Parts: sequence; structure tokens; C-alpha cells
Amino acid sequence: AIFDVCAVDGRAAAKLRLSPLQAAAVASVGGVAFSGLAGYVLSQRRPSKRAAHATVYSLLFFNFLCYIFVGRLVWVARRKAPDGSAASGQPVKDEGLEAGGVFDVPGA
Repeated sequence: AIFDVCAVDGRAAAKLRLSPLQAAAVASVGGVAFSGLAGYVLSQRRPSKRAAHATVYSLLFFNFLCYIFVGRLVWVARRKAPDGSAASGQPVKDEGLEAGGVFDVPGA
């Protein structure tokens, strides 16, 4: 159902392959999200000091991993980018509200 809503080809999404670096980055971001969720759940009640320390240390650990893996992904992507893909520095011509775009309301 989510593929229908997003207009995504389910077969193409099932064939998606990640490199080991991309998989590590996704896992580290997931670790940050889950340890943050654990911290939120623990903050709703009176946790033991040991549980609070474990949650904070896991959050710090996954943040560190996330900086390493995502930073490496960004560095590799920037290094492999062709010269023409960088921003040209030319400003986009502003044509006002009459040209449509962001403020274009269907049926108005």
C-alpha cells in the first residue's frame, strides 16, 4: 500500500542494493534513532542510574559511528561528483507569484 501511495515500483525497490558503507550508515542512523527513543521512554519514568547511563552511552556511541559513516559517504560522494554537478553560482531568475511554482494552488 505504501508503494501505491508513493508511486514507487515495488519490484525496483525490492532489487535495491546497498554498499557496505551505505548499510553501515543506515544502521548507525537507526541506532541513533532507537537510542534516542529509549532515552525518551526512560525519561517518562524514574529509571535506575545504570539504565540511564547505558542509554546515554549508547546514544554517544551511535552518534560517533554516524559521524564516521555518514561523513565518509559525503566525502566519497563529493570526490566522485563530476565537475559540472557543482552549483554554478548563477542566481535563479525570480519571476514573482504570477509565474506559478511554490505558490501555485490547483483550482485557484
